[in-house]
Amino acid sequence: MNAPPIEDAVIAIWSAGDDGRDDDRLRVYTMILPNGSYQFETEWPNIPNIPIPHVHFIVSAGGYKRLITQWITEEKVSTTISDLVLEPALRF
Repeated sequence: MNAPPIEDAVIAIWSAGDDGRDDDRLRVYTMILPNGSYQFETEWPNIPNIPIPHVHFIVSAGGYKRLITQWITEEKVSTTISDLVLEPALRF
């Protein structure tokens, strides 16, 4: 059984800038839509020696523990569609 989307959940998403450091210009906050979906656009850092391209995610919602994670890929890509599926296990 799938749990319904968590109302008022917010996802903070960001990646590093061209200097390899987290860049507020590449940070976005998005709300999860009533159907549980979200969408964002970003750009990969333009650094030849960046070790592993990745995007950071922090998901938070009232009454739930905050989730901090990241999406890692083997190579820079221009477009990706992926599912970040979160099902609440415990409320606190």
